Amino acid sequence: CSSDLAVLTDPVFPGAITNIKAAMQLLWVFGSGAINTISNVQVSGGVTIFQNENLVAGAGSPWADSIQPMFRTMAFLGHSGVYTILGATPQKLSDALDGLFADVDGFDTGPAAVFTLTNVLVYAVLVQVAGLRRLLIYSRPAWALGHQGENLSWITSVVRTSGALECWGADDDGNVFQLFSAETGTFDVALRLFDFGAFSTRKTILRAAIEAEVTGAGGNPNLDVVFE
Repeated sequence: CSSDLAVLTDPVFPGAITNIKAAMQLLWVFGSGAINTISNVQVSGGVTIFQNENLVAGAGSPWADSIQPMFRTMAFLGHSGVYTILGATPQKLSDALDGLFADVDGFDTGPAAVFTLTNVLVYAVLVQVAGLRRLLIYSRPAWALGHQGENLSWITSVVRTSGALECWGADDDGNVFQLFSAETGTFDVALRLFDFGAFSTRKTILRAAIEAEVTGAGGNPNLDVVFE
């Protein structure tokens, strides 16, 4: 590995190093098209030796900050989806979003965060969907699309002294704020019964139920349900 950590001398590791992460007793070396691990580092007589192992070939991430440890895995954004490394096996998490990824591109370095959202641990990465800045949010096995402002430019995890794991962000104007902290919001829900405009698909909803949890004092929340 060169002194500036730009290139790894491994024929299976194409291109430059995009990020290096220390997690799970390994040093993870990410490139755009491969992932290596460095382990068993020893120093003897002033000479450092280590084991350099190619873990994944043909998959990696050009978005350095999308790479985040989560439980015993490493999650990251690639050109064809969001992946995780489970042991030595890459697994695609975003199969359900394949139809969306034609319009998805990484934003800048692909900032991502792992945090709790409504007491559920999630992975979120900032991307551009059809040119609009959005968050892809994952918690097995579900995906959600988050919107926290058109000028959102950065997100990161913040651990409170209480142990709470939050997501904070910054916008193009330099404002810093906590994400998903507002008390109200507008949400769109698309069920699998949605026909996506296909004239050949006809569905009839016979029964529907909605459960909502409202916290905080004051006000009388109203819920309007419109079937289109």
